[in-house]
Amino acid sequence: MSVSRADDSDLETVRKAAELGDAEAQISLAKAYFNGNGPPKDDQQAAEWIRKAAEQGHPKAQYDLGVFYSHGLGVQRDLSEAVKWYRKSAEQDFAEAELQVGELYYSGGAGVEQNYPEAAKWLAKAAAHGKTWAQNTLGVMCEHGLGVKQDPSEAVDWYRKAADQGDAKAQSNLGRMYATGSGVEKDLVKAYQWLTLSANQNEITAAKLLVGVEPTLTPEQVTEGKRLVAAWKEQAGTKRGEGER
Repeated sequence: MSVSRADDSDLETVRKAAELGDAEAQISLAKAYFNGNGPPKDDQQAAEWIRKAAEQGHPKAQYDLGVFYSHGLGVQRDLSEAVKWYRKSAEQDFAEAELQVGELYYSGGAGVEQNYPEAAKWLAKAAAHGKTWAQNTLGVMCEHGLGVKQDPSEAVDWYRKAADQGDAKAQSNLGRMYATGSGVEKDLVKAYQWLTLSANQNEITAAKLLVGVEPTLTPEQVTEGKRLVAAWKEQAGTKRGEGER
């Protein structure tokens, strides 16, 4: 959580609105207590105010309350309660909560029994919001048939979605698929491109795969691979610049 420093009059205005049941004000007051911006830092007060907003059905507050229970912030740590609030938020299409619930079902533990089909359901929702961890993990699930039909081609599609956003693990996975011709036509130049992009982000698996791929390429292919790397970086930089306008 983060909130700008509030003066006393602003804080009192927020407090009055929160006491009247305004969910956004309750969230703002919780942030102020959590960060010590205005009032002294007080996780217990933060948890109490975020709970009031969560109980009104506010999806962001429900997610935050799940985080509080997950980490024992101002409340006794209770993973089953955390999962309950994450699910409430996810059921309202809140992307962070969908990702959290999907990750919990994928990994198991933390009060949730591993369930790949359920993980795929929630990760697909998070992936639709552009969450790269969800997209890459769905690629893994499609590649290996975990809770979904095994489909290397669909795995490539998911890896590409995350790789195009700069996710290093997805770039490594996509490069591997090109190197082996799994789910996509074998193309060692594109394998070189994606593995290089991933290795440049210190992804060890990609660096190891690149050691095996590069010696098989002709000098012309290496040159083309480097051109693709540079072109992707330029395009990615352009997209970031447009997004900041």
